[in-house]
Amino acid sequence: MNFRRIFLIKSLLLLFPSVKCSVTNWFYVAVNESALLSVTAVGSVYDATWMKDRKRLLQIKDRKVKYYVNKEQCRCKIFLNGTLQIEQAVKEDSGNYTVTVYEQDGKRKAEEHTVFIVQGPVPQPILSAECMNKTVFVKCEVKQKTKDETFIIELTQDKSKKIHKNATSLELHTRHSGTFRCVVKNQVSEKMVEKVAKCSGQLDLYLILSIAGGAVFFVIFMILLIYCIRRKKAERLEDDVSCFQHSSEQLRLGLSTGDWWFPQHRQGRAASNAPRYLDLSQAAKKSFWVCLGCASRGDFGC
Repeated sequence: MNFRRIFLIKSLLLLFPSVKCSVTNWFYVAVNESALLSVTAVGSVYDATWMKDRKRLLQIKDRKVKYYVNKEQCRCKIFLNGTLQIEQAVKEDSGNYTVTVYEQDGKRKAEEHTVFIVQGPVPQPILSAECMNKTVFVKCEVKQKTKDETFIIELTQDKSKKIHKNATSLELHTRHSGTFRCVVKNQVSEKMVEKVAKCSGQLDLYLILSIAGGAVFFVIFMILLIYCIRRKKAERLEDDVSCFQHSSEQLRLGLSTGDWWFPQHRQGRAASNAPRYLDLSQAAKKSFWVCLGCASRGDFGC
């Protein structure tokens, strides 16, 4: 530890005990509102003098107030604790204010500086949006009443945000449609406007792709359906033709061989009155009658 530096600092504090550090504050107020500029010095105030831009305004000393300017034009007064009140503030009241506080023995107790700024309400922002080549061009702008007016402009869309200070206009280019918000503000007021912007080009592309995909799927489905139906009909027709061919072949073989038989062994019935039967196999007879019945109804798929 450097003991020489510590000893030097303590010596300076003993030699100059009345030296105080100055403090600078920033104070904003709206037009036509009242403002209170307070003194942060601890303890009672015996003597306090307020100045604006190095010109004395008023002083309180031993509870007595003294004005150095016209009281009506100043629109200000001082309290016993040294606080300065400015009523119905106008932009001309803006400036650098300094208060100096003294002890009863004449030693300076504190000195504080305040940058006092009077601002008017911000104008209503104008938000415009235009679609060009599937891109959204968004612009937010405000009109200045005076050249010294400054604003903070925020242009947002969902999670994206663009901020510009001390500007009168702000632009944003994006390919995403949605809701855009423009906020214009200063230290005492804020105004906002919203607008929904949609570019149809991007949506039309998705719609066209969806329709084209659905049409292709539908055509493929119809082709497969027609193919399956025709194939099923062809198989049924082929089965019917083979059935008739098989039955005809069995019938032709039976007639050509003359395979008729007359049961002579039945009792009580003459042989001449006995029915004649075609000697076909059981499968051939069943197939023949089935095919013959289907053909008579015109049902080739039974």
